[in-house]
Amino acid sequence: MINKASLSQGDIRDYIKEKKIFCDFKLRMLGSGLANKNFLISSGNKQYNLRTNRIRPPMNKELLAREHWALEFFKTKKINFAAHSHYYDKEENIHIVEYLPGRKIQMKNIGNTQLVQVLECLNKINGLAPEFKAYIRKQGHKFPVPTKYNSALLKRLEKDFLVLNKHQEYRFVINWVKKKIKKDFATLRLNEKNVYLNHGDPVSNIIINRNKIYLIDWERVKLAYDPGIAYIFLHGDLSSKRRKEIVDIYAGLSSIEPTVLRAETVRTFKQLMFEDLINLCKVHLWNKTKYNSREKLYLGLINGRMRYYDYLK
Repeated sequence: MINKASLSQGDIRDYIKEKKIFCDFKLRMLGSGLANKNFLISSGNKQYNLRTNRIRPPMNKELLAREHWALEFFKTKKINFAAHSHYYDKEENIHIVEYLPGRKIQMKNIGNTQLVQVLECLNKINGLAPEFKAYIRKQGHKFPVPTKYNSALLKRLEKDFLVLNKHQEYRFVINWVKKKIKKDFATLRLNEKNVYLNHGDPVSNIIINRNKIYLIDWERVKLAYDPGIAYIFLHGDLSSKRRKEIVDIYAGLSSIEPTVLRAETVRTFKQLMFEDLINLCKVHLWNKTKYNSREKLYLGLINGRMRYYDYLK
């Protein structure tokens, strides 16, 4: 077993040799995030990205499993803008995928041609939801059902409320979120007619290589009742002009009426905004390196609410 808390390049090297995944290889650290470490493996004339999650293992094992299943499914559909899964170890929580070289780009900075390419990729994935569900059933896997964005949200956040309510500095946030959920979701009705397969986190996981667009890091892949535009708006730091462009382009690609797409996006945006505010509090409570003072927490929450009102007005 690998010690996740002190995962090192040496641990990974020994693991690869023990499992005989590659006979002759070079290894170097690529980087790490809040919950993962990434290593670049060079073997022969090919390169691979070894990914392992190291924080709160039960949740993260599920995330890497999702990524593996999605990439295996994409291989059967001959999707050419996602990496291939090379090796997956459920017990050790390690996933090795084909390494896709290129330059990372952000949606707010790319030109219209590249934006269309990204949205074409997302639209193609969105339309594969029925086949993906059938594939998951056939493989005997369990995959989370789409989240219902209604009053059930309060119930889902109840445990977080209990934890945060013990700390006075978070109570104003909890009260505000509860009030807004009760008000905004009182008249909202969920459209469960369409289910989409979402990337889950496309904003910062786009790379371009020789004018070709690729989507990477699929551990947040999910089934949803919306095409995922709301997540892009919430986390993409986009101008109102760029948001309108995305709605218009995606509506044209998907044949969804722009007014219908905007209504679905607004409903999902609200739900994501509420969860984002609560997650911000949890980050402050559990990882004070990001928000190490009450003032910074308040500033983050205010900025979040400004994004919320800016989009909805």
